[in-house]
Amino acid sequence: LHTLAMCNGALFIMLVGLLYRMLGWLSDRFSATVACLTLVLLFGFGQLVGMGNYNFICPYSHDVTYGIVLCVVSLCCLSRYYQKRRSLLAIAGMGFAIGSAFLTDPQVFLAGWLATVVGLALTVLAERATRRRTLALLATFGAASILPSLIAFVLLWRVMPPAIAVEGLLSP
Repeated sequence: LHTLAMCNGALFIMLVGLLYRMLGWLSDRFSATVACLTLVLLFGFGQLVGMGNYNFICPYSHDVTYGIVLCVVSLCCLSRYYQKRRSLLAIAGMGFAIGSAFLTDPQVFLAGWLATVVGLALTVLAERATRRRTLALLATFGAASILPSLIAFVLLWRVMPPAIAVEGLLSP
């Protein structure tokens, strides 16, 4: 339990840093600070019931914790691409992060995927991308988002029949 709490603490520090950076870009430093302090106080270490396993550090369900971090990483990659608008590496990172979130909690993945896809569509519209550039963005995003599931399938397939590997991949 101590190891999980320490790892989740490191993930939480990363999450707060990513959110501060993204919110600072969207608004100002004061608003980003207030939002991150609220996150830390209410969700990071908050204990609203007698047991201490309903916060980010000691969650009831770890897949939700990792899914949230991966979804935020995906949105940060989109934000990075939007700021620079050059490299497809940020789009690939966005796709890989949201594809990895698919392997966690279905509800968290769905929320993150919707936010990512809408954000990518709005970025393409704001960029006034050509058809070729739009196809490159979508192909990069699609290929990178499928890659984590393919890796997981191959690793599962090494130790179990393919049908069970697919079932393991698609079940939460």
